[in-house]
Amino acid sequence: MKVHLKIMGDTLYSALTAALKPDALTTNVLRARDDIEWQISAIEHQFVAPEWVCAQNTPTVLIIDGDDPLHLRSLQSAQGALHSLVNIHQHPAIVRCPVLLMFSSSATLAQCKNMPEFASDWMCAGNLSAELLPRVLGAMKKAHVLPSPQHHAALTLIPGTRTMIYDDTSARLTPAEYTLLELFLSNVGSIISLQELVQTFQSSGKSAEPNNIRVAIYQLRLKLDTLTKSQMPLTSIYRQGYCLRQKLKPKTAPMQLLSIGNRHGAQSSA
Repeated sequence: MKVHLKIMGDTLYSALTAALKPDALTTNVLRARDDIEWQISAIEHQFVAPEWVCAQNTPTVLIIDGDDPLHLRSLQSAQGALHSLVNIHQHPAIVRCPVLLMFSSSATLAQCKNMPEFASDWMCAGNLSAELLPRVLGAMKKAHVLPSPQHHAALTLIPGTRTMIYDDTSARLTPAEYTLLELFLSNVGSIISLQELVQTFQSSGKSAEPNNIRVAIYQLRLKLDTLTKSQMPLTSIYRQGYCLRQKLKPKTAPMQLLSIGNRHGAQSSA
């Protein structure tokens, strides 16, 4: 899983860059999660609303230098612009990144009388190696941007790699196929209308042209049939939509023990 950290504050950026270097991770508590690939970038200008948008398929956390009141004011002023951004057609589904405030010491933290509402959490830089990982993961969980595997019977969907696993075999999905399967797995056995599929594609920023959706469904159907040996068919329901079903394995009828001499169970008289 790749986690993107956007840093605002030169000193803070230098400290985190040093802490997240590969050679530093060998002795750092941050290595507690080997499945995390850290990506770090600096916000070098005044904070603007688009910086608050969570990158698709990559959980993103903003880490802001809480010692600088200018940084906090720029975030507060950007909140109104973020609400406007949500209403623009090009950004139909905005997921706001969680914000983690970093203070240089407990003394500077104590001076912050009113913690901003946009802050998901805060910490002191002195506890960086011990607390950064749980604070970042906790902030992502609160904001619901931490992907977690979905399980349905024998099928597992891994968001970080867009992989579906069935009986120890796996297949990679395109972003469109992943969006579809995530929706169908949440509604197994239910019919999903074309209108619902269009809304889902629009909310994820993908082309919602009916032909694009049908092509993605066709490709997903082939991968599902190959992976599950047609045990989870994605079927088209005439004039209604599409439905993902799971076939039930036939139950073996219990064998009846028949007494010798009579197949109906009654013993023959001697």
